[in-house]
Amino acid sequence: MAFYEHVFLMRQDLSASQVEDISKKIKDIIEADQGKVTKIEQWDLMNLAYKVKKNKKAYFTLMNLDVSPETLKKVQQSMSVNENILRFLTIKVDELDNNPSPVLNEIKGHNDHSDSQNDDDVLIEKNVNYKNVEYIKRFITERGKILPRRLTMSDSQGQRKIAQAIKRLRFLALISPLYK
Repeated sequence: MAFYEHVFLMRQDLSASQVEDISKKIKDIIEADQGKVTKIEQWDLMNLAYKVKKNKKAYFTLMNLDVSPETLKKVQQSMSVNENILRFLTIKVDELDNNPSPVLNEIKGHNDHSDSQNDDDVLIEKNVNYKNVEYIKRFITERGKILPRRLTMSDSQGQRKIAQAIKRLRFLALISPLYK
């Protein structure tokens, strides 16, 4: 079995109980095939950076999964058929993080990180996390371009992680292709 982070967006006109039901159905599919859901985070109704299937807002849900690739295909196929799910993103990870995500901390107001770093002086964290939206926005120009290596002062691997995180956030519509 492999570890995955699975984020999906649901339509804005769903009720809270419908959002819970969809999450529970996905969890049941996974557990029916001997998979495990180690964490479920409901990120509430959030504004999208651009319209996705005529929706300006969406309910976000993050799941940490320990499943086989076959089970993951079943989950993705059931999500692609469901008209209430706007988008989903599945990322294979080396290990699952059971701590609350930066997005959930921001929603609940538990900002653990201090903004002691100056915006002019951009430093790369050891592990660039696509869920830390405010941190990732520092690596994008006013025109939506990714800052080059000479400005981020990172090696090629760090720059690759930044670019990958930005692309994931754009796909999830948390940042627009034309930022600011």
